Amino acid sequence: MLKPISDYIPEIKKFCSSTIIENEEKYKFYNFSSWWNGEEIPTDISEWNTISRVSVGDNKVLGYMSADIARDTLNVSTLRVINFNLNTISLTFIKDIKKFIDYLFSAKKFNKLEFKVAVGNPAEKLYDKFIEKYNGRVVGTYTSHIKLIDGKYYDVKLYEVMNPLKVGDNK
Repeated sequence: MLKPISDYIPEIKKFCSSTIIENEEKYKFYNFSSWWNGEEIPTDISEWNTISRVSVGDNKVLGYMSADIARDTLNVSTLRVINFNLNTISLTFIKDIKKFIDYLFSAKKFNKLEFKVAVGNPAEKLYDKFIEKYNGRVVGTYTSHIKLIDGKYYDVKLYEVMNPLKVGDNK
């Protein structure tokens, strides 16, 4: 079930300070940096700059998702998704990601989503399917664009998905 983060901030912070730091290699793609301070997951509840939600199942946080907002254009400039389970991804979490995207487009009426992925991230295949389903596109790929915590450089793929409810409205 998709929930606001306000009731789950202590659990999110605990996850950041223990699970991610202890499993840096497995979470290297979320951080998008060559170091991790354990404070990277935004927990601002004002929703002016970032809208965040958690996916909850069986009274446990399954994952986290957030969208950074460019208010002047009503675009989502960054999309963050992190699965809190190291070994598997739950169907509830996947459904909650879809609900979150639908919420951004229908309730918040954002113009488009822009997001990126480090090439090689296991989630890249899911993102490719997502943009195909929502008639999005790969804008391009930066070569050797980021250095992750493992010390290696990765290409970064950029995505863009227009709001399906607004396509054609602003031409």
